[in-house]
Amino acid sequence: IYVTHDQEECFAISDKVAIMNHGVIEQLDRPEEIYAHPKTEFIAHFVGFENFLELQHLEGTG
Repeated sequence: IYVTHDQEECFAISDKVAIMNHGVIEQLDRPEEIYAHPKTEFIAHFVGFENFLELQHLEGTG
């Protein structure tokens, strides 16, 4: 186990990464998977995504 707050270093040397928020692991995965498919909005912000859209899914026939 290696603990760091340096995201670049962590993603460069790790096979798996655990991202914690308030003492709770939000995602444990390969760095590539965390970046490509963040499981929460917190993780998306953590890896650098900044643009979020609020969408509604409307039921329909078409």
